[in-house]
Order: sequence, then C-alpha cells, then structure tokens
Amino acid sequence: MAVRSENISTTEGTEALDNFLAKTAGAWEGMPLVRDQPGEYEERCWDLME
Repeated sequence: MAVRSENISTTEGTEALDNFLAKTAGAWEGMPLVRDQPGEYEERCWDLME
C-alpha cells in the first residue's frame, strides 16, 4: 500500500471513504457473523473513586 505524503483535503478524504464503503458494504460471503450474548459484568464499588 502506497503512503501519500501530501495532505488530503477533507472532501477528497470523505469521497475516498464513501467509495470504499460503497465497494465493501455487504460484500461478506463467508459464514454468517453471530454476536454472542454479553457475559456477566463485575460489580464495581464507585465509593473508592472519591
């Protein structure tokens, strides 16, 4: 990947991101992605923060 040394204008950077997202959005063709349920979280004692 080539690194550009000059500054990129906000518009140019935004267009590049928009183009990338348009090309890659919905392109995953592997197994379905599944998000597990969150586990139990520890109870914190906020009194110690004072």
